[in-house]
Amino acid sequence: MLPIVSIPESQLADLATAHAATLQPNLPEVLDGDSLLQLPTHPQVRHFVLFQLFQEWRGYMQRVRHPFFNYDAPAVQAAMAQLEQQLSHHLAVPGSEMPELLKKAVYNTLWLILNPAEALCKYFFGNKEVLEREKLERFAGFILCYDFLVQGLVHHYEKQGVDTITLADFREKLQKLAARYAEQVQPLAHYQAEQYRAAAGQPLPAVAEATAAGSASQGAEPVAPATLFATPAPTAGTPPAAPVDPRTPAPAPAMPTARMADTFGSRPSPNPEPGRPLRSDSIPLHKQFQYVQKVFGGDTQRFRQALQDINVLTSYEEAQQYLRTRIFNMPDNAHDEKVNEEFLAFVAGRFGA
Repeated sequence: MLPIVSIPESQLADLATAHAATLQPNLPEVLDGDSLLQLPTHPQVRHFVLFQLFQEWRGYMQRVRHPFFNYDAPAVQAAMAQLEQQLSHHLAVPGSEMPELLKKAVYNTLWLILNPAEALCKYFFGNKEVLEREKLERFAGFILCYDFLVQGLVHHYEKQGVDTITLADFREKLQKLAARYAEQVQPLAHYQAEQYRAAAGQPLPAVAEATAAGSASQGAEPVAPATLFATPAPTAGTPPAAPVDPRTPAPAPAMPTARMADTFGSRPSPNPEPGRPLRSDSIPLHKQFQYVQKVFGGDTQRFRQALQDINVLTSYEEAQQYLRTRIFNMPDNAHDEKVNEEFLAFVAGRFGA
């Protein structure tokens, strides 16, 4: 079974605020994609910051439509997709906006760690009972904590060939995967404690004991699941964003919708043209996050150096040898076969393979 630790909402909010405050003095006036990649915080926090940015941006982009134009035309959709990719490499987030983004990202990260079953169900399903498998695959790229379980679910449903997934079946399969991991690798409570320490900067047992005592004496209530994955407030001085999906319930804070992840989820990186050098800015920013964290152990400089090294090689076979002997077999590589193979496929485009 997946472990559950209940912490009062007020305490969890205080932890998120304190963590965001420690980062604030070191933030530049404006953050670009590189700045976000290098935020000195838990990788899941960085992913949830990015999730919020693209969710808000997607909401605004839904307003850029006019009845006199056919936005469903293939050429228009291709142009919009290209615009989205280019914009992902030209982030300019005011440092003054980061505290709120960070607080929400830390808050959501802690809840994902503390109550993974409920958090993942809310994250993928929102208030619905059925999820399209394609959307599960696209949302999955934003999850780093318990990603071995999420990717196991993606693989299972892909193998089964199902198009839609019910919430009940998702819960059941998630618990089965968790039990298998606990039997074969380690108790999930150990993993939970490691992730919590990394994200909160303090050990889980001490926090849990203090919380239990506080709850008994003060009657504190655990945080409500509806506060998970909150939509960030619009930038000051701008009109409220239109809902990403008009069918999504409107009560605040809104849950993320799968529409946002249609563009910024786990979509494979576009392959470079044969003979063209590999460039980091040809990879959607979210995929860069995933490659840096899982393929290169969180080392952005090593990721960029690898691209430079591969660009001077003369054949795909040499590139394969380089990756398999100097990247994929390293201890800091997550050994996520799907991500490694996806990165290899991206490199293959350089050589027309």
